Amino acid sequence: MIISITNYINIIMMKANLYKSFLILILVIFSFPVKATNTPPKINPTGQQEQRIAEIKTRMDEIKALDKSQLTKEERKALRQELKTIKKEAQRLSGGVYFAAGAILVLVIVLLLVL
Repeated sequence: MIISITNYINIIMMKANLYKSFLILILVIFSFPVKATNTPPKINPTGQQEQRIAEIKTRMDEIKALDKSQLTKEERKALRQELKTIKKEAQRLSGGVYFAAGAILVLVIVLLLVL
């Protein structure tokens, strides 16, 4: 049986697409969150930064010690919002850079599609 050239090319293209799909599936299954560096950079905080870090630590201790069952819904929401801002500020002060697993996955997929 003779296979025409167009059918042969279509078969090869389908196999290539199948291999790419399996590769993407494997990358998705085995993707892990990755930290940009193994050790965070050593920073020397200034006097103001040290003072702010101490304030953040005391406020976090206060929030942990707080009886949250007595709070209203609005107060709990405000407390959660405050915790989010404190976390963001603490990360900014620590100077760490982190890459999300989703961002790395999207980057790999884009590279696969381009190459």
